[in-house]
Amino acid sequence: MKRLACLPLIAILAACQPAATEDVPPAEAPATASETGPWQVTAEAVGPLTGETPYDVATIQGLFPGATVEGQYLHFGDETTPIITVYGADELALEIQGDINGNVSQVRVQGGNFIAPNGATLLTPWSELGLSTTNCGMGEGRNYSCADPNVLNVYYVIAVPGWDSDEAPNEAALNAAGAMVGTISWIRP
Repeated sequence: MKRLACLPLIAILAACQPAATEDVPPAEAPATASETGPWQVTAEAVGPLTGETPYDVATIQGLFPGATVEGQYLHFGDETTPIITVYGADELALEIQGDINGNVSQVRVQGGNFIAPNGATLLTPWSELGLSTTNCGMGEGRNYSCADPNVLNVYYVIAVPGWDSDEAPNEAALNAAGAMVGTISWIRP
């Protein structure tokens, strides 16, 4: 008898529930940072990363929740530099360095959907960059780097297939080799 007394209460509670409808799609999972590009590279930021972003794995993981974020080290001769790497969907690949104050100081875009200030993306051919060799020079390990003339803290590391000289290539050599943007590098202003 006591069970039957609960039936009116169950009926009232059931009436308070929203009716199931077939035309309401299920909620989608929120998009993660690594899936929402394109990201902008500006004088102030690389996507969600700025010079004010704390340089720690947890913070950066929060900015790229769908990505793999790890602390690692670069080794150059006797020098060891701590870095944070970010790898994720759409070929996302970032190498991040910090400063002594604990903030992001440099970001190297090595993969993903990032757009530089001049509209360039990774793999943009030299002939479409609108840069001059006067803003470029050879770096360590035969890296040919060019400063963006309008945003001086953004650099393009140019991949020059087959180039094996320590001398900087000229315009003709860059075009003939099919040179292209291999990395976009940002240094906190």
